[in-house]
Amino acid sequence: MAKKPIKRNTKVNPTTKTIKVEKIIEDKIESKTEEITKLVINNIDKKNNIEETFDISHILNNDTTWQMSIDERIIADYIIQNLKVKDIAIEIGSLKGGFTNILAKNFKKVISCDLDHKQIDKNRFNNVEWVTGNTRKTLAELIEDINDKEDKVSFIFVDGDHTYDGVMSDIEDILLLKPKTTVVVLFHDTWYKSVRLAICESEIKNNKYVYYVNTDLCSVSSVVCKTMWGGLGIMIMKPDERDFELSINQSNDLMYLELFKSNNR
Repeated sequence: MAKKPIKRNTKVNPTTKTIKVEKIIEDKIESKTEEITKLVINNIDKKNNIEETFDISHILNNDTTWQMSIDERIIADYIIQNLKVKDIAIEIGSLKGGFTNILAKNFKKVISCDLDHKQIDKNRFNNVEWVTGNTRKTLAELIEDINDKEDKVSFIFVDGDHTYDGVMSDIEDILLLKPKTTVVVLFHDTWYKSVRLAICESEIKNNKYVYYVNTDLCSVSSVVCKTMWGGLGIMIMKPDERDFELSINQSNDLMYLELFKSNNR
């Protein structure tokens, strides 16, 4: 007697089928991701258009002499790259010369002001003028001298004396400038209490050449011993007199106040 054939369940469990399909899709995505990653790396290695249009290696390096956070570096670099006039940049506070180096590579001339420049190898630079001494005594004279010449200052970086009086003095002297082109002034450490307060209480609003001010272009980068450091503020000056009332923007003031309270409990 012939045996009856054993019936087998040939139906595929839909759950199993779904898992297999998902695995195939995952494998394809992973394969495509690896392919794209290799392509990008190869293109960068070959120094083709990708690197030419998106080279931020000078920002992401481990240069400890450039004492700014990555986001501060990116913002500062973006502003510098987009300035139309790059004749003269003024730096107030240079320390080890990290940012001086960036400025020197982008401007025809850099004027670096500090109490001393002992931590900088000056031989590295051939387009930097070193102004040594307290800016409360040197900056006003420097600005007046620039006003009397055809020199075009388009960028000023303020990172010197962080006391209230020191920052206030630097701002007062910068406001003596008669802009011959658009001038971008960047203030570093605007989340440091005395720096922020000096900006807000200065005569900036009453200067007819100032068009825009914001203490919070970039926010705090570190808190050391309950003191907030970092942050970039911006002031924009133009040759033509302003015909509107100016206000000092503090776009991230709510976060600043909350962090300030939490660090001073």
